[in-house]
Parts: sequence; C-alpha cells; structure tokens
Amino acid sequence: MPAVASRPAPTCGPGHPDLCVAACKAGEDDACDAAATMFLAHGRDRAAILYRDLCESGRHRYCPSWALALVTGDGTARDVARGRELFATYCKDDAVACGEYGSLFLGGVGVAQDTGMAHLLLGLACDHGEAAACRDLALVLDAGCAQRHGPSCNERGVMAAQGRGAEPDAAAAFSLFERSCAIDDANGCSNLAKAYAGGHGVTADSTRAAEESARACRLGSQPDCEAAVTDGSPGR
Repeated sequence: MPAVASRPAPTCGPGHPDLCVAACKAGEDDACDAAATMFLAHGRDRAAILYRDLCESGRHRYCPSWALALVTGDGTARDVARGRELFATYCKDDAVACGEYGSLFLGGVGVAQDTGMAHLLLGLACDHGEAAACRDLALVLDAGCAQRHGPSCNERGVMAAQGRGAEPDAAAAFSLFERSCAIDDANGCSNLAKAYAGGHGVTADSTRAAEESARACRLGSQPDCEAAVTDGSPGR
C-alpha cells in the first residue's frame, strides 16, 4: 500500500487563533496581529484582553490599541481617563496607530465622533513624526480657527512656525498668531510678540513686540508679565 502522507501540523493562521496567541506570547508580533484580527471579527472582548496583556507585559506597541478599547469601552469596561493616560505615554511606540485612531474619531468612523479625542491623538502622532496625522491635525485646527477659537489659531501657527507636517512658514505663522491674539488668546499674543521681536514673518519691531507682550500679560500669560520678550521662537 502506498504510504499515506501525513498532514502538516497546523500553524498560526485563519481558524487557529489559539496557535497565534501562543506564537504571540513567544514574541512574534505578526502572530499577535493575526490573533487580534480574528478576535475582532468574533468578539472584541478577547482582542481587548490580548491588547491589555501585551501592553502590561511591556510590549508597548500594543498599548495604543488597549487605550482605544478603554476609551470606547469596546470589549472592556470603559475608562476614558486611563485610556487618555496610556495614549499620552505610549503613542510614541506606535504613532501610526494613534494617527489612524485619531482620524477615526475625527470622522466618526466606527466610533462616536469626538473632536477632542481626535485632536489629542493626531497631536501625539504628529509629535512623533506621523505626517498623515499632522495633515489631519492641521484640518482640525483650521476648522477651529475658522470658528474663532483662539487656541486653535495659535496652535496652528506653532505648527506652521515649526514646520510640523510641512515646510516652516513664518509668514503663515505670523498671520495665525495675529488672528489668535485678535480673539484674545494669551498664547497667541505671546507668540505674536515673539514674532515681532525676532522678525519672524514680519519686519522686526521692538515697540510692537512690547505692546503684544503687555497684551499677553493682561490676558494671563505669566511669562510675559514676569519679563520682557527676549526670545523670538514661538513655542506655546
């Protein structure tokens, strides 16, 4: 009789989530991702538990996914404060995921729309070099600035000045600081003063710098109250 060929032993793949979990625990990130994908399709609580265990065991790449589960209450008890804390600590370990999650909150795709959470996540991802997140963050801030939200204008100006997501643009930054200050945002006035002091995007003018710094002080900027403007670099 011809020999019967033995079947190969099953490995991590569709239909074998437990084998994927075993490989995941042995350190294979691809297996972790495969297991999570299978769990997400058939009961998100197992995915949440997997992300929690990985995050708490020191595999911090998975902490943003655990944070998302906490913020949304998807597969676990909802704990927004803890989720935000984890995002702030560990988005550096997976900036791409944080940017993607921020975009979900921005558009309300699969989660409740939450501009504040989108702002947080896109900002964290942008801070860690995720260009797509910087672009989406700019859209959030532009929309806020158009609605006369002074802090949004100021933060967008800082992005332009520092070249976050694009080439630095001192003239655009100056215009945004000007708009922010006109809406009585203390940080916008402070950065406007620095722009005048350093000649960033505008002709240097020490008199205007002092005037805008004094306005920032009146609006509550303690550094502007404590000292004259000496540094031309926007930063708040």
